[in-house]
Amino acid sequence: MRNVLPKYLPLAVTCATLALLTGGCSQGTIENIPTEAEFDRRVVDTAGPVLVDFYKDSCPTCVIQEGVLENLAKDYGDQVKFVRFKIREVTMAGAAPEIMKRYDLFWVPTVILFVDGQEKERWTLNHPAEAFRPALDKVTARTAGETSAAPPQ
Repeated sequence: MRNVLPKYLPLAVTCATLALLTGGCSQGTIENIPTEAEFDRRVVDTAGPVLVDFYKDSCPTCVIQEGVLENLAKDYGDQVKFVRFKIREVTMAGAAPEIMKRYDLFWVPTVILFVDGQEKERWTLNHPAEAFRPALDKVTARTAGETSAAPPQ
């Protein structure tokens, strides 16, 4: 019988195992926002694009999504602020009930792109980097031609 498992399964299993045993396999490049008040200060009251990863503890799919977002954070540098906000605890009790209610957050991971404090786009559950790039390119005014084309004369 042919092996039909996806080629990324070993990485997913490794990350999921680390998430459950140690709390994550992230590289630590995305800032965690610790409180609801801090969320407002660092997301809602911030000019420019902010991509927020809403997650819960011990969520293997959240850890996998975080890895994708960390790679994007490296690609976009200072053009987009990348942050994480924990909306649920291990017990599934709401860690941030006001934020959960305000943004109608039920599924994790949920990723929301804010621009000047306003929600512009939302992704629920896991997505590859390519799913985020069009929206991020739009808010940073990037196009494929801009990065390789010579400046106009």
